[in-house]
Amino acid sequence: VEDSPPAKADLLARKADRHLRSGSYAQAMEEAESAANIASECEAPRVEADALRIISEIYEKLGQYDEGLDVARRGLSVAERLGERSLACRIIISTAHNHLTRGRYAEALGIYQPIVADSARNRNPWIERLANNHLAQIYTCIGEFETAMQHSMACARLCEIDQDMARAGDNLAAWGSILSQVGQFQEAQDRFSEALALQDTSNSQWGKILTQVHAGANLALLGDTDEALRLVSQSVEQAQALKTPYLETTGAIALAGIFLQRGTKADLEKAQSLCQETASLAREGGLAGAQALALSRQAEALRRRGNHQRGLVISRSAINILDRQQHVEGAEEEILLHHYLLLRAHESPDADRCLERASRSMERKLKGLRSHSWRQSYCEEVPVNIAIIEALEEMEETQ
Repeated sequence: VEDSPPAKADLLARKADRHLRSGSYAQAMEEAESAANIASECEAPRVEADALRIISEIYEKLGQYDEGLDVARRGLSVAERLGERSLACRIIISTAHNHLTRGRYAEALGIYQPIVADSARNRNPWIERLANNHLAQIYTCIGEFETAMQHSMACARLCEIDQDMARAGDNLAAWGSILSQVGQFQEAQDRFSEALALQDTSNSQWGKILTQVHAGANLALLGDTDEALRLVSQSVEQAQALKTPYLETTGAIALAGIFLQRGTKADLEKAQSLCQETASLAREGGLAGAQALALSRQAEALRRRGNHQRGLVISRSAINILDRQQHVEGAEEEILLHHYLLLRAHESPDADRCLERASRSMERKLKGLRSHSWRQSYCEEVPVNIAIIEALEEMEETQ
């Protein structure tokens, strides 16, 4: 019966899910909370569990990560009591993505890997597609690019079989990020363009904004800084309108990176100011990786503006976070390079050790690349890696 409480709760949950994807988080939260309350009162546990999943994902988007985990645990308890295996897996994936967004890669991997294996055995294609896409993102962040591509290709095959265009768009974006990290910038841009075309039709605001940020950063590496600035600036404005800390900080850090790359006096001032604000936002939001990278780029802007002392203090804060996190969204070498440059400016005896650490981090990722073209572009096209190699050669010449 359409007017029955279970049907009303189910309708509200479906509306909430659509509004979640489109970025209407306040409306989605109102609908999901109403759905959960009605479902609990009329004893419709499946709808209640799904509504709780939606609430947990809204909390994650808004940067309220602990609240999101608490609600997800409640939803998972309901789904498991009901014996709803597929729904339980969806809630578990929401929990894992919460960890992924915060840079807790080990925790996320520990959840995703058994989910993928179980979904492959029991043929749950939706779960399998989503988990493989997220695993591709994790392995990109920890610098295991070949493994990341394997998961991305697995997701692509499943999306093609099941005609899942929404997941296909997100997966093409992940594919582009892998290619960009290894220096295959033009091919990466092609994947980002394809991803954005699909995301335009799927109405996924979160995915589209994130893809625009990565596409813009990649465009700058191809030399088109004007278009890169336009695209990333637009993305930052959209993220601010949605009030999503992760997208805001990711976009602002990318924007600062483009300012640093162009490197005019005005650009360096903008990069310094933007990174200072972004580091504070990231700290308040519990986004340690974003905080480290924002601090590092702020320190680099200060170094180039001649304020080495202040730059070194800020860079040490970034290094302290890196020491705790181990992986910082693939930017470990950049943080170490910036710190090395400041140590060298101070003629510190620690400079060479910092450079060697950057080299070891780069070498670890290089060893995982089997493709000759990827190995070559990783060393010869990625600006941070070029700078590390040149600094190592200079160090060897002076010893």
